This record gives sequence, C-alpha cells and structure tokens, in this order.
Amino acid sequence: MALLRVLLILAVILPAAGPARGEDAPVSVGATPARRAVAVGDTFRLDIDVAWKNGVNVKPLALGENVGRFAVRDITYGPTVTDGGLSRRRTSLLLTVFETGELTVPPVSVVYVDEEGNAGRAETPAIEIQVESVLEDEAADLRDIKRPIDVPKRWKDLILSWSLLVGLGLVAAASVLVSVKRREDIEVLLRRIRTRVIGPVVALVRWFLRRLSIIGKDEYGAPALDAKVAEPYLTPKQAAMREFDRIEAMGLLEQGLMKQYYTLVSETIRRYLERRFRVLAMESPTSFTMDELQGKYVQPEALKLIRSLLEDTDLVKFAKFRPDGGAAGALVDRGRQMVRMTGKPASDRTATEVRT
Repeated sequence: MALLRVLLILAVILPAAGPARGEDAPVSVGATPARRAVAVGDTFRLDIDVAWKNGVNVKPLALGENVGRFAVRDITYGPTVTDGGLSRRRTSLLLTVFETGELTVPPVSVVYVDEEGNAGRAETPAIEIQVESVLEDEAADLRDIKRPIDVPKRWKDLILSWSLLVGLGLVAAASVLVSVKRREDIEVLLRRIRTRVIGPVVALVRWFLRRLSIIGKDEYGAPALDAKVAEPYLTPKQAAMREFDRIEAMGLLEQGLMKQYYTLVSETIRRYLERRFRVLAMESPTSFTMDELQGKYVQPEALKLIRSLLEDTDLVKFAKFRPDGGAAGALVDRGRQMVRMTGKPASDRTATEVRT
C-alpha cells in the first residue's frame, strides 16, 4: 500500500518537472573581453550580449563607477536587433585597472520582467583578467626624485633692476617737488632758460642765416624779443624819449584816465629795458625783470629808480591804486631820468645797435 502511494506521487511530480527543466530561460547573457591580459593603467573593452524572447522587458544595465576593481571609463549601448521571435542587444564597457596580478571581473546583473509580469535577473559569468606591470624586473622599486637645481643669481640684472627702481623713485619725488612750487617761480625759471639758453641759440642761428644771405637784415643785429617799435631806426633812448613826449601830449591826466596813463608809461619803460638790456620785461613780473637786470652792469641808483617806477605802475595797473596828482605828474619825468641814467649817447652806439 505504501509502495502504491509513492508511485502515485512520482507519477504526478515527474510530468510537471520534465517540461520546466527543458524550457529555455527568457533571458540569456554572455560577456566577452577584448583581451585577457592587459598592462596596468590600460583600457580594454568588455562586450555584454543580452538575448530575450518577445514580450520580455529587459532593463538597461545599472552600473556604477566601478565593476569590482575595474573602473568604468565609458558605456556604449548598441542597437536592438529582432529576428525569429528573439531580440539581441550588445552593450560595450570600457574598463581600466590600476592594480597588478590576476584579477576577476565580477558578474554583471541584467534585470528583466517576463511575459507574466514576474521580475527576474540574469548574470554574466565571472571573467579572469591578467594585469601586468609596466616596470622591468630589476626596476621594481621607484628611484628617488632628484634634488632641485640651483639657479645662480644674476647680480648684474639685480643691480640694474634696483637702480631702475631707485631712479623712478627719484623722478617721482622730483615731480612732486616741482608740482608744489609756486607757479610764479616755475614761470621765472622758464623765462630764464629762454633768455639765457634759447635766446643766444636763436641769435646765433639768425646771424648764421644772415651770413648765408638766406634771410634779410634788419636795422639791429640782436633779436627784438617781445618789443615792437614803430620806428626801429631810433635808438632805445630816442624811442623812449619820443614816447614820453607823446604820452604827455595826450592829456590823459586832465581827462582823469589814470590807469591808461600809467599803463602807457609802464609799457614805455619795459620796452626800453628790453631794447636796451635785452631782457624780457614786457610780460614778465617786476621781480623777474629786476633779477635779470642784476647781471647787466646797471648802476645801483638806476636799479633803485627802475624798481620804484615798475612797482608804482604795477600798483595802479593791477591793485587799482590811485596816486595823487603830483606823483602822477612826475611819473614821466622820473621815466626820462631813468633813461638818461642808463641810455648810451648816440655817439657811443655800437654797430650792433644802429646799422646804416
């Protein structure tokens, strides 16, 4: 009776187990490496082939940055090809490794859902990869790095660089000092340069050009500076005396034109000083004109009179000072006295002052 019961159980189990064991799996997976021996640090390709029946939904490979000890550098998904109720797709992995020895690429899982909605998983077989070192046998140990190279100091370049920096500092300091100087002092310096340097150079060039007959001659050999006279054949003394006579004849004091009167007298005196002593006086401050006259061998009494005349006229012209009638009337006579003290007689004129 017991034997009969065992036979019945086997008769039920065996027919059911036979078809399941013979059925094909819904998904098949394979892996093929491009090389089984690589050098450390090299990359190689691993092809994963997936085949599945129609109606089965195969998910893309879910891989991280590494597969075991191998780093994944790139993943390429190939096209899906369907033929005879079976679909195939190849996925290529680009792997690299930085360890040596015989290493194993672990199985890669493929997840799918069959026709009945059941989830499943298929895995690739493990693959052995031989990773070889790039060092020679006798160079197993790395040598130590070399010591830093000593760069000799180039003293010539250092001295030149420091000299340039010091020079720039001195130039900057000089520019600051010049900028804080008074404007009048700077103008005086420029006029002195013009009188003592540029003036003689211009006179020499004009003399040379006259010698070559390139330009015409004027009545006086020396440059006229800023003074312009209507009758250049007159000596400075003659021109000044004639101008004083003309100013007196205009009757400016009687008309109350005090500023115009003092202005004309000042211009006459300054024009005389320019022609007589070759100094810039027409548009120069009184202090500058007096400094220039110091080196012209002018008598102290004459210098004192010239300073007094220029300062008195400056007060009326620029400070709006109104002198009394007696001082104003004596202004022209003081100017004539100054001309007599400093002017040369007509018989003593040199060839450079009058040329006939």
